[in-house]
Amino acid sequence: MMVCPQIPDLESHILVANRFFDQYPAFYQTSKTGVAPERMDFRYHLIIEPNAALLKNKRIIEIGAHDGRWTFAALNAGAAYVRGVEPRRHLVENAETTLRRYGIPEHAYDFVCNDAYAELERLANEGQTFDTALVLGFFYHTTRHHELIQHIAGLGCSAIVIDTAVLRKVSKPLIRLYTEPTSNEAHIFSPDKPEELVGLPSLSAVELLLSSAGYRPRVASPTRGIPIFGCRDYRRGRRFTVVGVR
Repeated sequence: MMVCPQIPDLESHILVANRFFDQYPAFYQTSKTGVAPERMDFRYHLIIEPNAALLKNKRIIEIGAHDGRWTFAALNAGAAYVRGVEPRRHLVENAETTLRRYGIPEHAYDFVCNDAYAELERLANEGQTFDTALVLGFFYHTTRHHELIQHIAGLGCSAIVIDTAVLRKVSKPLIRLYTEPTSNEAHIFSPDKPEELVGLPSLSAVELLLSSAGYRPRVASPTRGIPIFGCRDYRRGRRFTVVGVR
């Protein structure tokens, strides 16, 4: 397992013992999205820890890598290499700066500033393969859900970890279309449009999409209680992590 060197705390007033990102507090500052320490810690224990076997010594592709927080966490969990795809230049720059700051070897990762679908197609044309895909906070900012999973399957991934908002209390496999503003770094990216169409899936739709590509889906169970602060979507059943393995 790769050992990431620690640096002095940047914001000691927010640090609480036993939270993973408290050891690497730069990630509390490199984005405006979901940076509540309680939320980041809960997601680490939901997404990264239980899936260590899908990360260790594996080649990972991360779709929507944002500021590199989950690329970093995957490398800390022993991933051999992570390719992070993120369309917003400032987030790519923040990710590269932070991983350098924490001493991660440059050969262990690449961040690519590109559209996810264009990058997936390019990688396939180059004949590149990966073991595991991380799709964390991206799946409800697209209308091309089936295409995304098919692309990932085509890269040879034996596992997909999806963390996504879902339609609440909808049992049928449905996707609700709506538009969202593109100026928010937490939303879909478009260089030309102020708004873009996206699709919010039901949990059963996520499972069906994975199954259609040959993955056996399971809904991840939290390894600890869901915090009251910062995790309202998880507490209310509006967000889940689904792991597909084949």
